Amino acid sequence: MNKNIEIIEYNNKKIIYSDYSNLGGNQFLDYVRSHYSAHRKIFENSNEKFLILTNVENAFANREVMKLLKDSVKHNSPHISKSAVIGIAGVQKLLLNSINLFSKVNSKVCDNREEALKWLTE
Repeated sequence: MNKNIEIIEYNNKKIIYSDYSNLGGNQFLDYVRSHYSAHRKIFENSNEKFLILTNVENAFANREVMKLLKDSVKHNSPHISKSAVIGIAGVQKLLLNSINLFSKVNSKVCDNREEALKWLTE
């Protein structure tokens, strides 16, 4: 299972993909910290806005993870044009809505990767 950030090309557009699937607790927190730093480096070296795809299927976020995710999205939001998230249901959708309020990022919950890629690149 590869948990690195990937740059995906879809419909001739580049998308930054972060995979947090099947993570929980401290492991999830470690990956969010690592990806937060990587995103900052990518954004610092560019003036363009980015498309973001995040996979949280079967992941469990504790309070620390949620706080760091909110901080990350808030800090990085000026560099993001659209964001799609897969693997969210129920209460998690409410948490994403709360993050969206703070960040003002155009973010959408999608049922699967293909739907997310299509929405991001329309």
